[in-house]
Amino acid sequence: MKFDTAVFISGQTYSSDFPVTDTVYHDSLKGLSDGFLAKLTKDGDLVWATYFGGDNDDNIQSVKTFNNNVYFIGSTDSDSTISTVGSFQEIKSDSTDAFVGEMDHDGVVQWSSYFGGDNLKLGIDLFFELDSNLIIFGSTNSTNLPFIDTNSYQDSLSGEMDTYMANISKFGDMIWSTYYGGPLSETVEGRNYRFWKYSDLHCGKHKF
Repeated sequence: MKFDTAVFISGQTYSSDFPVTDTVYHDSLKGLSDGFLAKLTKDGDLVWATYFGGDNDDNIQSVKTFNNNVYFIGSTDSDSTISTVGSFQEIKSDSTDAFVGEMDHDGVVQWSSYFGGDNLKLGIDLFFELDSNLIIFGSTNSTNLPFIDTNSYQDSLSGEMDTYMANISKFGDMIWSTYYGGPLSETVEGRNYRFWKYSDLHCGKHKF
């Protein structure tokens, strides 16, 4: 992901000698695998790189930039060092959770939060609304995702696996979330969405 004159990359590593830099969020592997984030110049020189993870497996699936800050989403089995104090979900639920967070341009974490319920949740991708809020996407077979209520587009799990969407402010506050699926199984891939008339989100043939 390019931003101004920088390139940001993210992923998952099992390496204990991953090339991280000084004064970063995590300078050592915390679990079986960790996510990682790195910033490079346009010429490919490393500016900073950090592990991001806890006591188990972690993966950063996608990274985006907005107004000099870096936003990321992934999935985790770790119970520690993922969320920040005061985030909308500080404690991991059962099984695998999604997580989402923000770093500044120097790699300092601004906020990070779990997002999950009683079963598997995968964080797949994110993008920005025109007002700079985040929309996150993923897949889940949880029956109790957070912030689901009667105002949600779909307020319950419909099949074995549904997709989900959630709207989060740029400051890390949850605004709404919803299931999206039918009676069988659905998964979601990044970039299968678009805006229409500068206001609406379209996913498939449905408008939100």
